[in-house]
Amino acid sequence: MVMRSDQSDSIHPIQAIQKGDHVGKAVSPKKRKKGKHPPKKQSVIKSSNNLADQAVKSAGWLYRHIDLLILLVSAVVLLIIVFTEPPQRRGDGNEYYQMMISLSSHGTPDLRESDISEYESLRTGTAKASMSFKQDLVEGYDPYNGYFQTDSGTHYSSHFWFYSSTAIPAMWFLQAIGQNELLALQVTNALFIIFALYVVLFQSGFSKYKKWLFPAFVLFCPAIWYLGWPHPEILSYSLVVASIAFFTGKKYPLAVLCAALASTQNPPIIFLMLFALAYGLADVLRSKQWVRGGLLMASSLPAFAPMIFYYINYGTPNLIFKTGGASCAVISFQRTSSFLFDLNQGLLPYLPGILIFFTFLLLRNWKQKEWRIYELALVIASMVLLAQTTTNWNSDAEGIMRYGVWMLPLFIWAIIDGSNLAFRTDRIFLGVILVMQLIIVLSFPSWFFAQKIGLSDPSPYVENNRLASYLLDNHPSLYNPLPEIFLERTLNKEVMYDSSDYLPVIYSKTDGTVTKIMTDRKGLVGLSSYGDVDAGFLQQQKDRYRDEDGVYYLNLSRGEMKFTVQEKALSVFNAEIKVDDQPGVMMPDTAYQLTVSIKNTGTEAWYSLGKYPIGLSYHLFDQDGNPVKLENYRENIRHRVEPGEEITMPIYLTTPDRPGSYLVQFDLVQENVGWFEDRGNNTTVLRIEVR
Repeated sequence: MVMRSDQSDSIHPIQAIQKGDHVGKAVSPKKRKKGKHPPKKQSVIKSSNNLADQAVKSAGWLYRHIDLLILLVSAVVLLIIVFTEPPQRRGDGNEYYQMMISLSSHGTPDLRESDISEYESLRTGTAKASMSFKQDLVEGYDPYNGYFQTDSGTHYSSHFWFYSSTAIPAMWFLQAIGQNELLALQVTNALFIIFALYVVLFQSGFSKYKKWLFPAFVLFCPAIWYLGWPHPEILSYSLVVASIAFFTGKKYPLAVLCAALASTQNPPIIFLMLFALAYGLADVLRSKQWVRGGLLMASSLPAFAPMIFYYINYGTPNLIFKTGGASCAVISFQRTSSFLFDLNQGLLPYLPGILIFFTFLLLRNWKQKEWRIYELALVIASMVLLAQTTTNWNSDAEGIMRYGVWMLPLFIWAIIDGSNLAFRTDRIFLGVILVMQLIIVLSFPSWFFAQKIGLSDPSPYVENNRLASYLLDNHPSLYNPLPEIFLERTLNKEVMYDSSDYLPVIYSKTDGTVTKIMTDRKGLVGLSSYGDVDAGFLQQQKDRYRDEDGVYYLNLSRGEMKFTVQEKALSVFNAEIKVDDQPGVMMPDTAYQLTVSIKNTGTEAWYSLGKYPIGLSYHLFDQDGNPVKLENYRENIRHRVEPGEEITMPIYLTTPDRPGSYLVQFDLVQENVGWFEDRGNNTTVLRIEVR
């Protein structure tokens, strides 16, 4: 075939190959017919054409099945990850594991002795490969922690059991193939993400390229760090993704159902359910398909299952609110700001490009009168407000706080739905943001956290990430987190009590130079007992805050205060310990603050910072002297203690869940060295009654 010069630009090279033509110089059919070419050359041409045909067919097949290919590759990678990582015990994981075992064993989520025994057996086997379970064996754990007794004597967790129930098929499968049954929750996490990807790729109403962008962002997102957690974050995250995908395909009953199921574990997602329900009802009113309307309403019913369950068993629709784990009183503008911008656990450090582009689209789409992004912003704002009700704001997390994990798909949806791929600028923005997210996801925790600190809890939520540490070391005035965050990440431990008990809280560099202090008026007056303080600076601060109430920050940048740190092990472990309080009958599973007097009878000063700080803790035994829990709450001394000096300090004693008589042995410990009792010092034993 000879191409005319006026047609040469209109025929694609691939089309020419498919028709058996050369791309380039034309060859007339007459010359081919007369066989002017040598036989060998004809064979080469024929072979080349066949290879080209096969390449085109292969490329066409891959293009037609790229959705399936994305799903299969993602599924294989996710399953490899969860099957090669040992089970973890993070957050409230013990509760979810035990509920899974309870539901599998007897079909109900109430905790029984047989469930505890089975879980103990599985934990013991898992401890060989898992740091968190190994630590539980050393420290002990209370199987009833997080459970509450009903009037009939049964124990249910304050967290709903839907997530645990979804893991039962995986648990049975792992039993059948002889694998660790505690892998069931993380395997279930992977299956939920695979399900969400399937819905996006095959059931959504996204356009072709947005259908590929959305799952790319879903996978390259900080939520993936929770894949191995025995926690419902991934379940909720995946169901929110599926709800969005069904919504875009106008499959409103399924969108409502997915959001309703997700809200059983994370109640703020109920706002997404209401959003999908409103659109669904509007669609029913337009089409007058009343049966579809009934199905739509029925799809929302799972959201009310936890309320009904806890009302029947405890007389309240929300057990976490009733037991003090959540409160509307803690909602504040400061928490909203922390949720979005905190450098340790807020969204900004982990989603910088997404948040910036989201803000840009809010401004641009207002002019274009495209309102969907504002509807999504309203849903997100409502979810953020309700998520703030948790009283434990700096809770166990993988970088980004876990209360924000299941909101991330809404931000992703907003920037993809609000962008216009016909605009080159939008395409560039989305491409750059996707690369940024890939880098962030793959760099965690090596970039955000320099190393896992040597604490009993392996989670980074009680240390500052690199960005926060850099600012606290060099520009402390630029980072002013909520007091709970600063307190726990400076003391490197979770504190469930009033932060005023710990003031002043002092952040210092590794060389002991103090850069930031959180204090109140009382703490400021006694600041000189914590280290060497410049007298002029201290007097200036006292004058400045003489009439100031509450907690405030002091920023130091010129070496106005420095700690002497404990850089070596003590040579003499001598101390006198006396419990000043004699408590009466104590309630089960309750924290009591006791005052303990401690005298340094050794020959060396004690310090609260450095590699080897001195602290106070206790061991718990039953009345016969058998250990119940050996590792408990620790409280470091607050300042330098000279030989012969006596101090008083608070210690929080948490009673066992079960009634009975117990022995509490108080002892001092030098971190990374050992207990004073093991070096020949006497301890103090307190007998308590728990009823």
